[in-house]
Amino acid sequence: IIDFIFDDFPLGDSIVVKNNKIPVLKGQDLKSYPASEIVVLAWRYLDSICKKQNEYINKGGKFIPAIQNHN
Repeated sequence: IIDFIFDDFPLGDSIVVKNNKIPVLKGQDLKSYPASEIVVLAWRYLDSICKKQNEYINKGGKFIPAIQNHN
């Protein structure tokens, strides 16, 4: 289940998938939510996302890349 999508450059305020409306919020809004595990679909930007989200990470939040880097 996807509760929210966080995007620093959103093209809209929501995405509709099979009659479900998923809110799209700015990345800076993440700090307002309780710490949890976030799946990062833009896995190539994981490092830059984590650098911007120190406050969220310090609260116990975790970022999990959708695709693991197998280098």
